[in-house]
Amino acid sequence: MYKVILHVVIIVVLLMSCELVAWAFTYTEATDAGQSLSTALAVPSGANSIIGALSPVGDIDIYRLTFGTSANLTIRVTYTDTYFDSDTFVFDSAGHPLGNYDASLFTVAITPGTYYLAVSDWNTAATDDSGTTIADDRYNILDTSAVFGGWVMNEDGGALNGGPYFISLSTATVPEPSSILLIVLGASTVAALRIKRRN
Repeated sequence: MYKVILHVVIIVVLLMSCELVAWAFTYTEATDAGQSLSTALAVPSGANSIIGALSPVGDIDIYRLTFGTSANLTIRVTYTDTYFDSDTFVFDSAGHPLGNYDASLFTVAITPGTYYLAVSDWNTAATDDSGTTIADDRYNILDTSAVFGGWVMNEDGGALNGGPYFISLSTATVPEPSSILLIVLGASTVAALRIKRRN
């Protein structure tokens, strides 16, 4: 009897604390990704990489990503053109800037919801509707409460570049408090059953 209870407890804990992971695939920018949140290309759930290109020179691509769980999202941007050095911006569902990065590898903490990932040339800044910079090309978030409205190109001068890029996406799930509690309760139940069985 105790063996049956033990097996049931283990199965319940595993089902409630683990998530089904969608089959990973690469999403290709079939049509040009827009430069605004309303024209962003929606990336299907389960995609773990994106292939795209900034073309013509001065192009900016925005992708809409949706996540169902809290996680640490790691984003890696690589490109082959020697003169292309990308900036990457992340906005939440309301358009508030969460980060802008020149580094090819960075991590953002996310919760369930929609996010926007923008790729641009290195000397680009995000602005609000009035044209005020909210995230500059020096990787500073100037106003986290502001809402994205547009771009300032070539902020520091110099030639604009572009070209193909590859974005890899990976998530390390952050356990919810309820999941942690279930795991603890399950482990405690298993331990208690084993002790009782020995007695």
